[in-house]
Amino acid sequence: MASPARAPVARFSVPLPGGQSVLGANAANLLALSPDGTRIVYVADGVRFLTSAELVQDAGTFFAGHPIPQAALQLQQQLERQRVNSALRERVSDELSEAFAT
Repeated sequence: MASPARAPVARFSVPLPGGQSVLGANAANLLALSPDGTRIVYVADGVRFLTSAELVQDAGTFFAGHPIPQAALQLQQQLERQRVNSALRERVSDELSEAFAT
């Protein structure tokens, strides 16, 4: 179970369709959940599941405009995981579609 301090932030890490617009529309609210900014990087945790090329670009653009100085390395690692997952999706999508279609 999530700790009470992390629970409000954790619910925003669930990847939703249109991840950029969800993050962008709620940036001020999300930042208000953690005034000192120490837990806000958990919001970015779900970004690794947004693997379409468009959402990878959107996430990079969003976090370039909304840096998290207290967790710059952790954010960089999460965005790198997203790019790795996106590259994997690109490589194996056709094979998986074919394998599961039969």
